[in-house]
Amino acid sequence: MPTIKPAILPATPLLTEGKEIQPESKFLGTMDRLEDAFPSRILPDYLRGALPGEGILSAFNARLDDNYLYSLNAQTCIIMTLYNPANTAGAVVHFDHNISSLIDDAVATILAKLDAPRGSGLISTLSGGVWLMGGESIGETVKNSLRKYDIHPSWQQWSLSPCLVHNYGVVLNLEQGGVDVFEHSISTLDRFLTPLLSEASRSRQSRPEIQRANTFMARFRLPAIAEGYAGLHYADGRSRGKITESDINNFRINIHSMI
Repeated sequence: MPTIKPAILPATPLLTEGKEIQPESKFLGTMDRLEDAFPSRILPDYLRGALPGEGILSAFNARLDDNYLYSLNAQTCIIMTLYNPANTAGAVVHFDHNISSLIDDAVATILAKLDAPRGSGLISTLSGGVWLMGGESIGETVKNSLRKYDIHPSWQQWSLSPCLVHNYGVVLNLEQGGVDVFEHSISTLDRFLTPLLSEASRSRQSRPEIQRANTFMARFRLPAIAEGYAGLHYADGRSRGKITESDINNFRINIHSMI
């Protein structure tokens, strides 16, 4: 399969204690085998991945082989990485909407767990999303939330319009904060996720990955909500009555910590 590298935005330099930091973000091309994008070239641990609507946090541990976090299938969605070099802790978050209040809550929660409540010294990247989305861009909403903490993420891989989207995966290396971004096909994603989702749909087990998969599937079945210039509305344009606080809370970002 030929590799088509999308347009690249110039990375935004970050300042930490007077020094300029450039996030190391590499584009690996298109991966037909998902495991080729990960350390040791093996399929990743489900628990270390953020499904749409989730965030996952962890820190480098020299006694473990799995010192990475990841997320897959960012089309119009945005995958955000945050990394704290001071304590080698990081986070990967898969934002599946642009509801600013919920994004602000998620960012604040993650910064606190990374021991950087003011955002000082953190390195951040964004991947995915659509550049020409007007007032409903998920990426712009995430950027605005991060800017409140003086965090200026690089945003290097994205789709130009909703008519031609890419499927991005992101891997964050917890040892040194490097970020690998790649493209993958829907069939590659299906081969990896379908066994988990199938097991979750028929299982009553309490394993964390099963519980998280069921939460994701329940969320996926809900009518999507977006935030536009006139406020919140259903993304498909259909009228279902007033959007309630309960409706909004269904789209909170679920943060899972392995720290």
